[in-house]
Amino acid sequence: MTKHYVPDIMEQYASVDYLQKNVTVGWVDNTPIWAWLQVLPVMLFGVAAYYSARLLKSKLSK
Repeated sequence: MTKHYVPDIMEQYASVDYLQKNVTVGWVDNTPIWAWLQVLPVMLFGVAAYYSARLLKSKLSK
């Protein structure tokens, strides 16, 4: 069966599109707010780590 299989790119696109839009866990969402909500905690952690390191360095240098 797979020896004679010829993929149809348009049919596969429709399948992927269905999975991304209609399946519950196919993709979180394609809206920009979800992208920001995924990146924001990492950015906040980086800012907190940076200022904590600065504060620690200034206290140790005194």
